Amino acid sequence: MSRKNMLIIVLLLIGIGGMIALEGYIKPRAHAQAIQYEAEQNDPMTHDIRNSLSFASPYMGNAGNFINLNASLPLREIGRTFQLYPEEQTAELRFQAVAGALKEEKLNGVSPV
Repeated sequence: MSRKNMLIIVLLLIGIGGMIALEGYIKPRAHAQAIQYEAEQNDPMTHDIRNSLSFASPYMGNAGNFINLNASLPLREIGRTFQLYPEEQTAELRFQAVAGALKEEKLNGVSPV
């Protein structure tokens, strides 16, 4: 076999090995990490607030920004309404769920000891 053909076969084997590693190990691991991260974002105890800080705005009338902020917060699967207080530049979220249906740690905002 010529040197050129050997080089082609070696490169082909490297390419096939790389595809097997990518599809069989790297992508499933990245997908599992993404699922775990999303689950952590739904829990108030492990939520990474840095993702929500991108929605900070001095203007309270930006409805699209406020909606996206609410969607980035934990417990977003629970229905809620809100009350805006522009004088204090605060918003009060009112969850539409029975308190008994939620874990006590989530209601208190503290981790169990």
